[in-house]
Amino acid sequence: MGSKSQQQVQATPSATSAFLVVMYIAAFVAAFNENIINVALHDIMAAFSVSATTAQWLVSGYMIVTSIFAAIMAFLSGRFSTRKLLFFACGCMVAGEVLCLVDLSFAVLLPSRILQAAGSGILFPLMMNVVLSCAPREKLGLYLSLGGACITLGPAFGPVISGLMCTLFGWRAVFVVPLVGGVVVAAAAAKLVRNVGERSNTKLELVLSCC
Repeated sequence: MGSKSQQQVQATPSATSAFLVVMYIAAFVAAFNENIINVALHDIMAAFSVSATTAQWLVSGYMIVTSIFAAIMAFLSGRFSTRKLLFFACGCMVAGEVLCLVDLSFAVLLPSRILQAAGSGILFPLMMNVVLSCAPREKLGLYLSLGGACITLGPAFGPVISGLMCTLFGWRAVFVVPLVGGVVVAAAAAKLVRNVGERSNTKLELVLSCC
């Protein structure tokens, strides 16, 4: 099956480093966003008069959707360019954060959280794909470990910062930091991110992807 290359520009080492930093920050923001809701569950239950089982779907649903999008990234990266995927993921995250900040019901909060999860599910593997495509071969292990560190540190910092925000400003404030992070990543990506990798006609095998 034939494939066609994405449009690529020969980049200087400094441009490549800036590109990778943007992707690292994107992955960190996505990982940070993963656990921010945990510290606010009690307040959300009280605000919307929902049970713990219902509120827990804000966590479980996020994890399920993130896993689904991560599983189909091989298909998505073959069909869509790096920039399109990154902007789509950032758009999902930013839109989801805004909706969570202004929503008036749990029925809006849950889909908004799912929208954020779609962005996170794309950003994790997309960052790794970019590292594999752009990082110097002789230092690939270092760059991959930095990416892994971003994904690991995000959930570590998330509950701490969101807990502080929730205590000082209320539960809706936990969405402010990832909202700002998503906007910053999108703005930086507009200037620093380029398309990498190959486009292909990869077929989506739903059964295999979800196994």
